[in-house]
Amino acid sequence: MTIIDETLVAQLPAADVVQLELADIDERFHEMYGRDEAGWLPAQVAAYNTAINGVWAAHEAVRAA
Repeated sequence: MTIIDETLVAQLPAADVVQLELADIDERFHEMYGRDEAGWLPAQVAAYNTAINGVWAAHEAVRAA
């Protein structure tokens, strides 16, 4: 985390931590690849969808067990 102290982050609900991490990643992408999102945003969206689908699959597997 670059914006908020880790001790504060540790006190947040997991969903808020994920949102902070995604915002941090988004900012890093902008710093690395520029503000013109046309070249890299589709790949970022695909990676996000893959990650979130993996989280949901793991969640469903735990619920089914």
